[in-house]
Order: sequence, then C-alpha cells, then structure tokens
Amino acid sequence: MIEYLLFDVDNTLYPASCGLAKVIGERMTDFVTEYLELPREEAHRLRKKGSARYGTTLDWLRNEHAFEDIDTYMETVHPPEVGSYIPENPRLREMLTELDRPRSVLTNGPRPHAQRVLRHLEIDDVFEYIFDVGFTGYRGKPYAATYRKVLDTLGIQAENTLLIDDHPLYLTGFRDLGGQVLLVDEPGTAGESADGMPVIRTIDELPDFLHEAGIVPA
Repeated sequence: MIEYLLFDVDNTLYPASCGLAKVIGERMTDFVTEYLELPREEAHRLRKKGSARYGTTLDWLRNEHAFEDIDTYMETVHPPEVGSYIPENPRLREMLTELDRPRSVLTNGPRPHAQRVLRHLEIDDVFEYIFDVGFTGYRGKPYAATYRKVLDTLGIQAENTLLIDDHPLYLTGFRDLGGQVLLVDEPGTAGESADGMPVIRTIDELPDFLHEAGIVPA
C-alpha cells in the first residue's frame, strides 16, 4: 500500500518538451566551460560523464574539481523566470489534491527554483515539504543517505512510499532501498535504463496509474 507520494520537479511536474530542463543543462555546460576553461564541446562531454557518475553536475564538480561556490552555481544555472517555458496546467492542482495521499517534493535542484516552478503551476501549497539538494549537504538523488534522511524526516517506510521522477538512475537508487517507483518519460526514450519500471508519459496520467494499480480508489 502506498501511504506517501514523493515528487521530483523538473520534467516531472511539467512536460520535458517545454524546454526548461534543456536550458538548465545548457547553462550548466556554460558554467563548466568557464570554470574549467575548456572548449564548450569538451565541457559538455565531461559534464555528462561526470553527472552520470555522481548523479549531478554539481557533485561531480565538488568531488573532482574542488568546486565550493555552490550558491553562485545554483543562481547561474537556474533561470530566474520559468513561466515562459512551463505551460499552464489548470487540472494539476485539483488532480494532486484529489489523490488523497500526503505528498512532498524531492528535487536535486535548489529550493528557490523549486518554489518558482511550484508557484507558476499554482501548486506551491499542496506539498508538505520541499526537500531540495541542500537538504542533505548537496548530495541528492541517487544517494541512499538522501532517501533515508527524507524518509526519517517524514517518519515513513520506503516500501510504503512512491517516488515519481523522470530520471531512471534516481528511481533505481530508491528502489534499491525497497521503495516503489514510477518513471515519467514523456519522450519515451528511457529504454533499457527503465529496467522494468512502471512508466507514464506525463504527470496527468498519474491518477489512472494509481487507480489501475489499486493504490487509490477509482
């Protein structure tokens, strides 16, 4: 039985096709290009390799390049305005509140970015907590310690919790702890990395998934 819902933010609560996450990725590459003084193409290659290894670009920079100015990084790579990217979704607020399960946000982004997105979607008051990447010392998903700290804070068990995310690696980390997972894969490109996970294309499909799985009554 699912007793609690944990939601990622980027490419999960809004469609990946809107382009915001792509812009964030480009800003990360620009940041790495300048910080490491590399050609942009090389910076992009190293960033993707490093983020795959550590879970985030930031954690890669901290572990392999002695990076410490976290606030500057976060402010630089996250656009100060998100409304021009994210489409309105008037049904989203009603859908989330009708699920009749307590819920929180678990994001590898900073709190100000998560708050901007939630305010734009008019759902900033429907979550109990925003667990941002700073919550566990900037080592977020997929580290087991991150999930354990969130679960302990909420007083819940992994096996009774559903994590909804667009990143298979992050879901795998939670599933390894016994948690339940749901992949949001709008482009349908997860392929083998989904590793048998249940999949929906957009967050709007969440109620049908929960109903069909018998998690909430239809």
